[in-house]
Amino acid sequence: MCAMRKKFNLAEEEYLKAVLALSGKNKAVRTKDVANALGLAPASATQMLEKMAKKRLLRHSPYKGVELTQKGREDAEAVLRRYQLLERFFIEYLRISPSEAAHQACLMEHFISKETQRRICQIMKHPEKSMGNKPMPKCRLEKDCDSCMEKFPAPKAGRLLL
Repeated sequence: MCAMRKKFNLAEEEYLKAVLALSGKNKAVRTKDVANALGLAPASATQMLEKMAKKRLLRHSPYKGVELTQKGREDAEAVLRRYQLLERFFIEYLRISPSEAAHQACLMEHFISKETQRRICQIMKHPEKSMGNKPMPKCRLEKDCDSCMEKFPAPKAGRLLL
């Protein structure tokens, strides 16, 4: 059986991404909008958002909405970066259709290891833009791309590491 190393469950990561996408420049997001984005009933969304507020991932104020905490924003950006990295990799390197790439990236973003993420990023020469040509969140695996390349040199092209 495969061991999972997740500190969040998949639903929490999807909520973090939804709040990040809806929040723009740190504005509060209505619970109703989060529920609509995720295709859920507002009562279900409220329940999960309150649970996440207890974990200090966001601040939830009834009738005012939710805002990501610094920790919540960092975690949301990490999930979004994994998604965008995988989506680009599938489209540009594996030539998978954009719709299938988006679907697969959404599934895999929750389970990819840091090492696999690092290697994909290195192979892609540390992309900074998503498929929509928008800036990707910064990588937080290392302090910067140069130190990542020094610590973990990319494998030589055409060599299988078995």
